[in-house]
Amino acid sequence: MNFHTRTARGQMIELANKLEDLLKGSSDDESPIIQNIILFLDNGDFKTAERITLVAVDHLRNQHPHIYKILQETLLKKKPPFK
Repeated sequence: MNFHTRTARGQMIELANKLEDLLKGSSDDESPIIQNIILFLDNGDFKTAERITLVAVDHLRNQHPHIYKILQETLLKKKPPFK
């Protein structure tokens, strides 16, 4: 793993931790991960937004299964936006 990969991975894990805080309700501010995802989506960079989301979800699944379970249950309750 090169320097840039390690740095990006560390940043993504840090952002995933912020997502965990957001899900637990311990943060008053919007999470940086959410801000970054919105920023990339607004700029049309869907691949980067998707990667950030997948890394965050993967981190939650592996490191914080209780938070992942809450996220999964919440998503399963929502109806899909498209038919």
